Amino acid sequence: MNITTAIMKSRILCLFAFFSLSVGKLLAQQDAQFTQFMFNKLFFNPAFAGVEHKTQIHFMHRAQWTGYQPSFDDGRAPNTQVLGFNTALLRLNSGVGAHIVVDRLGPLTNLELQFSYAYHIKLNKDTRLSLGLRGGIYSRIVDFDKYRFAQPDDPLDVQSGSESVLKPDMAVGVYYHSPTFFGGLSANHLTQSEFNFGDGFNRDALVNSFYLMGGYRFKIDRQEKWVLTPSLLVKASELQEFSFDVGALVEYDEKFWVGSTFRNEESINFLAGVVIPRKAKRPKGRLPDPRFKIGAGFDYVYAGQEAKQTASYEVFFSYELPIRQPTYPALIRTPRFRY
Repeated sequence: MNITTAIMKSRILCLFAFFSLSVGKLLAQQDAQFTQFMFNKLFFNPAFAGVEHKTQIHFMHRAQWTGYQPSFDDGRAPNTQVLGFNTALLRLNSGVGAHIVVDRLGPLTNLELQFSYAYHIKLNKDTRLSLGLRGGIYSRIVDFDKYRFAQPDDPLDVQSGSESVLKPDMAVGVYYHSPTFFGGLSANHLTQSEFNFGDGFNRDALVNSFYLMGGYRFKIDRQEKWVLTPSLLVKASELQEFSFDVGALVEYDEKFWVGSTFRNEESINFLAGVVIPRKAKRPKGRLPDPRFKIGAGFDYVYAGQEAKQTASYEVFFSYELPIRQPTYPALIRTPRFRY
């Protein structure tokens, strides 16, 4: 490990410690939350695009408070879907990505279409620092027919039907990747777009949100088949309120994993997943086979049980295709043109 890498690692670890000690009450999240955040990094940080030198396609579905039954209408519990893609452009030291988010919360639906670009700075053979930028559109749709007012003459009860507002959205991030350590910091909703539904009362705005993520891979046996990966995700809203997810996964020989995480003041979570088997032996110089991953998460919600169900769940599917390193023509020197 060179001096630059060591200094950078120590600074990132200091940031983790600072944010962890600063955590207070749970955030009222405007963004969707995910228990399997370590498999959905592009959603949190645009600098992740292509940094692992793979082509990745992933889909994640989250159903919150499973079994929740509304007292009237179809005000079902929140659910979220994410479809993402990212790949590396090795000749350009870059990566690109895109993702779509559909987040439903009763009468409110949030839709996102985001595009990410990242520039990769090579620190050594397998270690990179990535700087990312994201731009896209954020749409908020409100179904006013699903609102119920306690007072029949409430002045806000003036609209019916559905209405949508479309706004631009931006994010920036930095991400550090090595075979053993990963970490990143991102700032989202930089435009702080305001959603005005035209009646003078129903207004809402996206506030800045910040994400700090990190993890470390420990090989815990001599054969290096068992790997322990503790990880952390800190979420901040305008640097005023904080929440965090912290936990660990245990993986065996890149074949399956199990783990658990804790979300402060909300839930205890359990994770498991498998990797579709790959060929045991490969010809020298040939790329690894593509990998297909299937994972699931279960949340036991211990906070606020009087108002919601105690279980949430997630499933995800991902496809990973390794990228061959670019080759360049050999440099030929001759006595005539060498100098």
